[in-house]
Amino acid sequence: SPALFPGKNILNLPGITPLQSIVSEPNAASVFNRRINLLIMGIDERPTDPNIAPANTDTLMVASIDPISKQMSVLSIPRDLWVNINLPGQQPYKDRINTSWATGMQAGDGSVDAGAKQLETDLKDDFGINIDYWVLLNFRGTEQLIDDIGGIDVNIPDDLAVPLSYYSDDDIHAKLIQFNPGRQHLDGYH
Repeated sequence: SPALFPGKNILNLPGITPLQSIVSEPNAASVFNRRINLLIMGIDERPTDPNIAPANTDTLMVASIDPISKQMSVLSIPRDLWVNINLPGQQPYKDRINTSWATGMQAGDGSVDAGAKQLETDLKDDFGINIDYWVLLNFRGTEQLIDDIGGIDVNIPDDLAVPLSYYSDDDIHAKLIQFNPGRQHLDGYH
């Protein structure tokens, strides 16, 4: 009960057999009380360019979730941050952090997992950050995520307003778009 429904006691609900002698509140060392670090990677993969394989992770964030305080912190890692790339069996070399995932894919078995493992290694070796889970999004995945939550509200400052311009999310089908200054509700495409 405490593991599946934190902060709730379902043992008192009708039809639930009390298991208090078997299941108890997690102690301080329980995995359910441990901070969770989620690596969020956004890749610059373009759908019409087969020559970009694998793509770089141009968005890198670590969301750190504390189940005790019920708070989350997000660390955004600048894509051009110069770090040591630590490939297994090789001397570390310097490069931008956004190349770590692609390097891991190429040096490994070509899988997304090989890239994520390389980036996890570099974050651990360079910054002492342990990663528990990861998620990878490309342009389409980000569009879909924003659409799935019903869009997002953005307050566009005057400096970032975009006059009527052509934009394409697939490098083929361009649409006229415009972003006026002020509060806007945007779908995934926009």
